[in-house]
Amino acid sequence: MKFLVVLICVSVSYLWKRDRNRIDDTWFIKLREYIDKTTEGLEARSELVWVLGLLLIYFVPMGVVAGLLFLSGGVFFGLLTMLIHILVLLMAFDLIHPGLLAQGYLERWNKMDLQACFLYLKEDLRCGPVPEDFIGLHKTFCRVYIYRCFEKMFVMFFWYVLAGPLGLMFAYVCYQHRDGDMRQRNGKETGIVSKLIEMLEWIPVRLLGFTMSLVGDFESCFYRLRRTGLINELATDTTIYEYSFCALGLSSTDSTAQKPEGHESAVDNSGFEQFKEQGALEVSALQSLMERSQISWLCLMALITVLGLGV
Repeated sequence: MKFLVVLICVSVSYLWKRDRNRIDDTWFIKLREYIDKTTEGLEARSELVWVLGLLLIYFVPMGVVAGLLFLSGGVFFGLLTMLIHILVLLMAFDLIHPGLLAQGYLERWNKMDLQACFLYLKEDLRCGPVPEDFIGLHKTFCRVYIYRCFEKMFVMFFWYVLAGPLGLMFAYVCYQHRDGDMRQRNGKETGIVSKLIEMLEWIPVRLLGFTMSLVGDFESCFYRLRRTGLINELATDTTIYEYSFCALGLSSTDSTAQKPEGHESAVDNSGFEQFKEQGALEVSALQSLMERSQISWLCLMALITVLGLGV
């Protein structure tokens, strides 16, 4: 059933959600605010009250999903259970379709509108520090695009197949909690959530790296994958960023989006036209790489289903 659920969600995401945003995540923000207000009065009694708040943030959504699955068991020949699986997986996908993510950036990029690109990364995608030059903006977007595809699609696929809706909800809550305003939270709480995300991403990032080597430049990407090994000192977003450029036959430090030769600034209009075209082709290549990787994972899931291995 899981393969059928994934196939339906991917189809719905591509055909129905391509021109609009996904399921709204504001319910989680409201839940977190409610839990914060509820536990706020207990802070004077114990310094460990943040542990209670953290546990509630995870247990409430997972408990609701578990209760719905229990109540829907066997109803309408299991169709209601499948519907719950579909809704949870669609909710876990990125709020913005990857195609729209790239399209929104390329529309601004092709107009050579530096300010619009900067605001798109800063406000729409809620990035951290954003460079103000075109080269820096382009590399920042590529990194954000690759990592968002990874965390919102491949990580969710992996944990849904491995642990079902409850595992998927756990991963979803981790990312939602991280993307909130963690600066105002307990330092230990932030550290725990970050460590949980590292554990969630450890296997998927290596699987995706191997997948990219199969659908891209095998020698370059697989060599980088072997260098990663079991212990990787780089952040996951940096690792997956390097995998993707190696799969394209490029280097993450020497991509096609380089300063035009003979110009001191990449913003120089006399040389930026070529830079702009190369950058647009690079984003399109990354988008195609993600789509090929996704198809590869779906094919693998289909094979596992045919062999009857439980997916």
